[in-house]
Amino acid sequence: MRHILTTILSLFIIITVNAQKPLPTPSPNSLTPGPSPKRGEYIHSRAESDYPPLQGEGLGVRLLSHNWQGTPLSEVLRTISRESQDYHIHYIHEQLDSVLVNAKVQNMTVPDAIMKVTKGKPVKVKTKEHDIFIQYRKSMTKQKVVLSGKVLDRLTHSQLIGATVVLMNRDSTVVGRAVAHQRRQEYERVWEEAIYGIEVPKVEEQYIIAVSYIGYETAYMDYSMKNIRKSEITRELPPIYLKQESHVLKNVDVVASKVMFYHRGDTIVYNADAFQLAEGSML
Repeated sequence: MRHILTTILSLFIIITVNAQKPLPTPSPNSLTPGPSPKRGEYIHSRAESDYPPLQGEGLGVRLLSHNWQGTPLSEVLRTISRESQDYHIHYIHEQLDSVLVNAKVQNMTVPDAIMKVTKGKPVKVKTKEHDIFIQYRKSMTKQKVVLSGKVLDRLTHSQLIGATVVLMNRDSTVVGRAVAHQRRQEYERVWEEAIYGIEVPKVEEQYIIAVSYIGYETAYMDYSMKNIRKSEITRELPPIYLKQESHVLKNVDVVASKVMFYHRGDTIVYNADAFQLAEGSML
C-alpha cells in the first residue's frame, strides 16, 4: 500500500511540472515564406485560410477600390490577390511586368475588377469556379489602331495647328496625348495641317477627346470605338471645332479737350470757352 501511494505522488509531481513549462517558440525559419517561383512558373494567390475572415462578408461580396496609374499589371494582380478571400489568381509574373494599367476600380468584386484592369490588354482571362487564370498573349501586342482627326475654327473652319488633344477613358483616365500638327508634302508642294494621331488598342472602348488651344474654349467629344476591321490600322474621326473665347471690355472713359486758338487766314482766333478764368476776369 505504501508503494502504491509513493508511485501516485511521483506521477502527480511530474504532471504538475510539465504543465508549468512554457510552450515551445516556433523557429524563425518556420515563419519565412516559401521559395520564389521559378521563371515561367504560375503564381497563384494564397489560400483563403491564410487570411483572417471579414465579418459580414461572404463569397463574392468582397469589394475592391483602387486607382492604378501606370502600375504594372503583375503588381495590380498581386494587390488583388492579397485582398481576395474567395478567389485564387494564377498568372506568370515576368510576362506582365511590362503591361501597364491605368484604371480606377470603385466598389467592384474581384472578377469585375480583373476584367476592368485587363480590358484592352494583351491578356486572356479565364474563370473557373474560384480560380482566375490570366494568360499573356503576345500576338495581341501588335493589334493597334491610330485615331486621327483635324482641329478647326468653328466660325472660319481654319486649321488650328498646334492644338493639344488628350484622349481619355470614360473614367477620365488619360490614354494618350498628341499635338495637332502634321507636315504634308506632294511633289514640290509642302504645307501643314492641324491633324493629330493617337494609337490605341484594337478593342471596343468608349473614349472622351478633349481639345484645347490658346484663345479658344476647350471642346469635348465622346467617341465609341466599335465595328473594328481586322485590316484597319487608322481610323479617321470627325473634325473637332473650337469656339473663340469671348472677351468683355471694361468701361472706357473718353476725354476731349477744346481748341484754344486756330488760324483764320492771317488772323489768330482765340476760343474764349477753352480758357478757365477766375470769376469777373476778362480775356
